[in-house]
Amino acid sequence: MSREYLNIRLSYEAKYWIEKLQEYKQQKLDKYINDGLIADIENEVIENHSKILDGVSLTIILKVSTSSIVEVAFNKTKHYALEKWRQIIEKLEKPNNEIDYQKEIGTLTPRLYLDTNIIQGLEQYRIDFKSQKNIRSLKMSFIIKCVVYAYYLEVFNNQQP
Repeated sequence: MSREYLNIRLSYEAKYWIEKLQEYKQQKLDKYINDGLIADIENEVIENHSKILDGVSLTIILKVSTSSIVEVAFNKTKHYALEKWRQIIEKLEKPNNEIDYQKEIGTLTPRLYLDTNIIQGLEQYRIDFKSQKNIRSLKMSFIIKCVVYAYYLEVFNNQQP
């Protein structure tokens, strides 16, 4: 799996949704870590690679990043039909009152480290999402906004109490 860096200036809304998804995913991850996930991973790695790792100390850090959210958002929504994407884009064009514009969300220009296949899929969306009113293909920042928003809706609308 090959990866590439991508510098994209995101909208405040996209970064807001990414932050909310990161918080949610990190809380879930922390529960697994508290239940021994890191020890399990370390044991598995040592068992499967003991000859290579003899005399090597393992330090495993698990973190939810902006890049990991963009990747999971793409992977969880790539099966959407073009009509569903049109509905999401239409919803994005309406004012959104749930966004807290006072929240500190960090940089709007993160350095994304994404799987090459995901970058290619996002590039394809630039063409697929283009409508009659667009003269040029859409900006990558808008595509990422759409994908993240679609995933945000999926996560927070399907959440069990």
